[in-house]
Amino acid sequence: MTPRPRTVALAALLLLAGSAACSPHKQTTPPEPSVSVPPIPGAGLNVDRIKTDPCSALTLDQLHDLGFVGGHQQVESGTRCMTRFDDTTTVGVWVDGATLTTLYTERARGHSGGGNHFDPITIDTYPAVITYVADSPNSTGTETDNCTIALGARDDTLINVDIHTGYSSSNPAGPWKRDARGVAQKVTALIVANLSN
Repeated sequence: MTPRPRTVALAALLLLAGSAACSPHKQTTPPEPSVSVPPIPGAGLNVDRIKTDPCSALTLDQLHDLGFVGGHQQVESGTRCMTRFDDTTTVGVWVDGATLTTLYTERARGHSGGGNHFDPITIDTYPAVITYVADSPNSTGTETDNCTIALGARDDTLINVDIHTGYSSSNPAGPWKRDARGVAQKVTALIVANLSN
């Protein structure tokens, strides 16, 4: 007995539907959110200098002029300049492969972008974002104040400035021991001036 054409057609249709159900679905990626990013003036800062010599962004003498006491600078991980004053007081500066557009896009997606804060500011005409603020005990139990600023140095480059200040009476942060946010903005302004030429 030969199968009827309608039965064969129905079997073929079921087979086709079954194979379509088992085939992987194309996953669509959501469109990039539309963000408005503040412009970086002109060609931006001379970040090539800081990439080859991270501690050229800021001198120890400039930090002393702000009120910090003592300290020493060293390059860490090849790209980060760390100025250490004691166990609780540090100034870190490094170039980041991210951009301001990255920060604003991550914010529009509802992500933190690596910090706990998002406060757009301007430092001597350059756009920046305060990305991290904390006031808490550090690993040794000493109270510290912390602030990180991401500076839009060029369209393709961020410079991060991270300040930790301790609260001890002998604190080498001087007048900034309870104002990491204030000194982070001062330090970032010095970096803008240093890398503008």
